[in-house]
Amino acid sequence: MTRRSSDQVTRGGPCGVAVDRDGSVIAFKPLARDTLGALVSKPYPAAELEPMLRLGHEVLPAGVTEFAPVAWLEPIAQVMEGDPADVGHRHSSGMRMSTSGPVHTTAGAKVTAAALPAAIPEIARELAARILAELRTRR
Repeated sequence: MTRRSSDQVTRGGPCGVAVDRDGSVIAFKPLARDTLGALVSKPYPAAELEPMLRLGHEVLPAGVTEFAPVAWLEPIAQVMEGDPADVGHRHSSGMRMSTSGPVHTTAGAKVTAAALPAAIPEIARELAARILAELRTRR
């Protein structure tokens, strides 16, 4: 087993996109992290979500007229609020309890497929704000 140094940044892990027969689209990818975990700040989740929302829009099955975007962050045990640029350049970090469940939004608002892709930046910002708010409650 090769040990990683504290300054090594990785994005390893599963990533991809899946489309279900019912029209559901799931896009996922890992956050950049070092041996102390990942850091997220207000603009970072939105920047990560925007290309995934664009990809989701591109693969929406024909006939889908509404889009109910949600975001999910898991596992959160090594995700802390902070500047993502510090990943790979730090020597200490806080930790969450490993029993913390995922942070996620709910499909509370639907967007018409016709409003996409123009609405994607706003949707990404809103989802990111909700994810960060939920993450803060898990301290």
